[in-house]
Amino acid sequence: MADVLEYAGLSKTFQIVDCLIMGKVSELEAENADLRNIIETKNVELEKQNSDLKIQLGQVIDKLDKILEENISLRTKNEELTKRIVTLETLLSENVITECDEASEANSTITPCPDTAKFTPQPKQKHHALILSDSIMRHVVKDCPKNKKICRVRKKEFEPHPIEQDFFISTKKSIPPITGKKVLVPGARCDKLFSEAVRMSSLYEFNVVIVCVGVNYRWEWSEGIDETIDDIKEFLTCLKNMFQCQIAYLPILPVSGPEEQKDFALPVTELTSNINGAIYKINEILIEFFEKSRIEQLICPAFIMDTDNPKRFLLAKDGIHLNRNGIVRMDHLIHDYLNTLFWDR
Repeated sequence: MADVLEYAGLSKTFQIVDCLIMGKVSELEAENADLRNIIETKNVELEKQNSDLKIQLGQVIDKLDKILEENISLRTKNEELTKRIVTLETLLSENVITECDEASEANSTITPCPDTAKFTPQPKQKHHALILSDSIMRHVVKDCPKNKKICRVRKKEFEPHPIEQDFFISTKKSIPPITGKKVLVPGARCDKLFSEAVRMSSLYEFNVVIVCVGVNYRWEWSEGIDETIDDIKEFLTCLKNMFQCQIAYLPILPVSGPEEQKDFALPVTELTSNINGAIYKINEILIEFFEKSRIEQLICPAFIMDTDNPKRFLLAKDGIHLNRNGIVRMDHLIHDYLNTLFWDR
């Protein structure tokens, strides 16, 4: 009987202990569930932070790539400017080398070349104006007929480059005429005209340089017009520093297609419209640069572009060069500008 009572007591004790254990297990499971919820919440927050950091890292990498491209572009332009400066210094030093050679040939004994510092350069010839242009200005101010020769290798006609002419503009007053030089390089862009500018600056002094360049960039506008704008800005800045005089610029003239020449009322073709859109944008963007650099624009009202109804009666059949009416309008523009600049003040 005593054993039965003892067993019953132990059984009751085990039941109590079991209930306590089950309660503790339930509490631990509840705490575990809470911890899982906290961990999952933290994981979601960390994943979002990681995604944001990846986006920020991508933006930083893009900025670094852009900075690297700009540095490479600036380095390339710096190298080009260095080459041009070396070319200018070489041309300016040719007179020194020539005098040294003449002195050596005149004396039987070898005489040392005079010091560059002691060399006195010959005075440059002075003119009022220099016109630097492509073939657009061929017949403006002074007629410049084509001078073609036969190339023996290709057996075709070619035009020598560049074409240099003297011109003068008489005035109604009892004062000397306006004298100047006109240098044309057919099909020229800024790089070809730059070499001619270096040569002219080493030989002459001018009060004003009139530049007409830009239409020969049209085949590159499909890839963007930024390069064209940068080339024109760099070219005009170099001219201003090189000649130390007033720089005047003729904006790029609009072009027209063959169909537009037959009937001026016809709308522009798609290709011509794209080209004139790029021309209009280039001329507009350059206005701010001209104002800051104090470069004067020579705008002929007859050539002002109207994209809805372009004026084509001033262009030749090729849609690019000037016809007789266009030559007269441009000639009057140059004459009036030079007369106002030198004699009407």
